[in-house]
Amino acid sequence: DDLVLSECPSHYSPCWNEKCDAYTLASPDLMVFLFREHAAYALFLTHWGAEEEAVEKHVRKMEELRDATDKYLWQWEDAAHTVGWYGAWNVSAMSPIRNRTYQMAWPLWAGMQTSPAQSTAALTALLAPDMLSAYGIRSTSRDDP
Repeated sequence: DDLVLSECPSHYSPCWNEKCDAYTLASPDLMVFLFREHAAYALFLTHWGAEEEAVEKHVRKMEELRDATDKYLWQWEDAAHTVGWYGAWNVSAMSPIRNRTYQMAWPLWAGMQTSPAQSTAALTALLAPDMLSAYGIRSTSRDDP
């Protein structure tokens, strides 16, 4: 589980219920790692002369991960689509986790954003005063409970 984003971060927490809390989180870092693994393997297959079908399989997986990240993890804060970021998704409850963490712009680094508006919004959110400290970007917003 992801300690920064989880509502009940580990089996050591008093709130932990194995049936409800284990393997329940989708988060930007995990989606980016999976996306990059498929990108790397597609590149490897290309350079080693694999069948085009094998390469395309991993490119399709990248597209599926990008689309799922956009559908489940992207969160617009306003109707005008100027404020937003990537958050987490509780798979068991089928609901977003609204914590503001340093991961709010990770998919940009991997090229997973689907629009320029998302890029602008995620970077604006990441560089907002609640996310900055004297030492750089905070792991969790100072405004999070």
